[in-house]
Amino acid sequence: MKDPLQVVVIKGFGSGMGSLLISILLGERINNFIYIIAALILGFFAYGLSIFFYIYAQRYLGVAKTSAYYAIAPFISVGLSLLIFKELPTLSFIIALVIMIIGTYFASTEEHYHEHHHLLTHKHSHSHDDRHHRHAR
Repeated sequence: MKDPLQVVVIKGFGSGMGSLLISILLGERINNFIYIIAALILGFFAYGLSIFFYIYAQRYLGVAKTSAYYAIAPFISVGLSLLIFKELPTLSFIIALVIMIIGTYFASTEEHYHEHHHLLTHKHSHSHDDRHHRHAR
């Protein structure tokens, strides 16, 4: 399994080079280095750290739990925006929120069962009463 930091570095270089190429092709020029530094810092926190922690969490929590926790982020943002901007939500906002809540519920409660078969011979000690090895003895 890859180190989360390696994944972030590879993805960061890929997305950074892609963005740089697009900006060069579009002829974009910026002479204010403050904006460049601010964009790099924002990208580090918003893109780099979020991917790092997401991959790290998948390793220790599993894909399903990590995805369920990750799905809560939009709801936290909605709550914060309602508090900060003090605006009442519109009807379309409430309908969209209900749909998102239903989708998040189904995504987080879905259970997936399948038989466990070993395709390769492996050499590690285990007992057949553990949670991982539920195959015939």
